[in-house]
Amino acid sequence: MSNIGHAGSVLVITSDVTFGGTPFTVTYFPDDTDPFAADDIEIGDAVIGTNGNLASWAKATIQPFNIAVLPNTADHKNLLALLNANIVAPGKVPNNDTIKISRVMPSGTTMEIKECIIKTGSTAMTQTSGGRIKTPVFGFVGVPATEAIV
Repeated sequence: MSNIGHAGSVLVITSDVTFGGTPFTVTYFPDDTDPFAADDIEIGDAVIGTNGNLASWAKATIQPFNIAVLPNTADHKNLLALLNANIVAPGKVPNNDTIKISRVMPSGTTMEIKECIIKTGSTAMTQTSGGRIKTPVFGFVGVPATEAIV
């Protein structure tokens, strides 16, 4: 029987400027949204020529993904610091961090995204109609990762 649980997963995030290459871990994952979600990517395309012949090609693409964490945790504060450091604002130069994200699953499966940037996130704490603070979600894009399934 396969265990498909992810309890015990750890993300390790390293940024070259904001945290000076010192990694921090992310483990405070929420229960109301996916803690780590990656969109499907398109790695090729194809067309049919006027005579009905198939032509195809591979293409480079980026991998968009989101990391969600519990609000008011060290994980939230670190990701918020990373977002704020890379925001463009009057009189402020963004850090333009290159970020590396590694994920280790309890099964030993690992994934590493070596070149990515932080792209989205909210600098404001928002509330849900259910009375709790909304789960912060931070969006990244990077070079597609390779996953080692063990």
